[in-house]
Amino acid sequence: MGVGVIAVLLLALLALFRALRNYRCLRAIPGPPLAGWSDLWRIFARSLPHYGQRLSNLHQKYGRVVRLGPNFVSIADGTLFSQIDRDQLGQSVTVPQLQNHIAASDGLMNSSNSLKMTHPVWEYAHGLPQYEGVIDLSAKQLVRAIRKYQVLDLIASLRIFSTTFLTELTADGLLREGPVNDQVATNNRYLSAFSWVEYMLIRSPATALKRDRGRRLATCSGLPMTTSTVAGRGNGAISAQAKNRNSGSVKGSRNTARGANGVASAFVSFFYFLLKDQRILSRLKDEIDTAFCVGSLSDLPLWRELNRLHYLDAALKESMRLSSAASFEEEIVTPAGGVPVEGFSIHGGTTMGCNSHVLHFDSDVFGTDVHLFQPERWLTADAQQRSCMEQGLLLFNRCVRDCPEVEVAWLELKKVTVLILMKFNTQLFHVAEIKNNDDIEFPPSMIVGFTPRLPVF
Repeated sequence: MGVGVIAVLLLALLALFRALRNYRCLRAIPGPPLAGWSDLWRIFARSLPHYGQRLSNLHQKYGRVVRLGPNFVSIADGTLFSQIDRDQLGQSVTVPQLQNHIAASDGLMNSSNSLKMTHPVWEYAHGLPQYEGVIDLSAKQLVRAIRKYQVLDLIASLRIFSTTFLTELTADGLLREGPVNDQVATNNRYLSAFSWVEYMLIRSPATALKRDRGRRLATCSGLPMTTSTVAGRGNGAISAQAKNRNSGSVKGSRNTARGANGVASAFVSFFYFLLKDQRILSRLKDEIDTAFCVGSLSDLPLWRELNRLHYLDAALKESMRLSSAASFEEEIVTPAGGVPVEGFSIHGGTTMGCNSHVLHFDSDVFGTDVHLFQPERWLTADAQQRSCMEQGLLLFNRCVRDCPEVEVAWLELKKVTVLILMKFNTQLFHVAEIKNNDDIEFPPSMIVGFTPRLPVF
């Protein structure tokens, strides 16, 4: 009995010593009291809904740096996080919510020179223009289908359209294809269009719309899914820089998946926000119409033409900022010598995390009314503020610009948004209500009517 009691006491003393040692490591950094003693607090907090919102509240209470564990701190500064990531040789970790994932960082797009590149320069530097137009045929089919059916569930339709395109582009590895013959690529690039799933017919908002308004609700079954893009485009493989960024890297494949999901959500949410605010919709249409009338926008827009549409770019980035699919964490491990952060000394081996929700809803960076869709915030900011906003858009910097497939998808889906707004006038008939406050990946159902504006293909 005496031996057992002594053993228990020794274990208790060891546990107390371990807890004191853990607490001592980051004791100067403020944070929840329990987080300084054990990682269990952070593990439990991550398992709860609205973790990003809870973490934002902690940063508002404790400051830009918050201790979340004995060896873990959260940083609410995208510029500072990127600078530390560039300067240190530690590892980078992509952590989707409720999942842990560790991988080495390639750090290519985090170089200071890369950050100074304009979009067109970056695209040409990594050989992406040869893949411009991989969505063209599917986009034309989408325009024809919208004109045919006139009324449809736009959110569900665009969700299937975008996710199908992104799946083929990222999972099938368009940008990993080797050299192909131009004629073969042209002949085999597109497969016949498939019908979309019939379940989109049976949605309560659609049924209610038909009953209450006496209108014919067009089905989404005839809308085309994107055709195969795996055959590639152009004569030759993608440049070595772009291919090597992701090849053989678990981080690369995970970031590609996260980026693709975020781009799809931003693309779909873009129309949700636009149709709920006619002022923003009118301004964006004016920008597109003006560009088309002066000849700077083709009937089937090119990437270089889209880069001139600054309000469009601002609206898409604002959509990505507000998209719940953009909620993820990026983590880096400090080097052996440690780093100073906001007046605190972070010792070597400490994990520093950056949460997208914290950055995307930071009023110090994005201004007031951070929960509102306001593309103007991207256009009225000065150069320094705009740089902070760009660094604060965590998903775009870490997953879109760092993955060739996702970058191509971003530019091609931007083209589809212009086509829809250029070819049709829209009328919002019904928006489904969100049933609960849980984070959702895509916005609710939205029944929209379309009237042709310009001749379609």
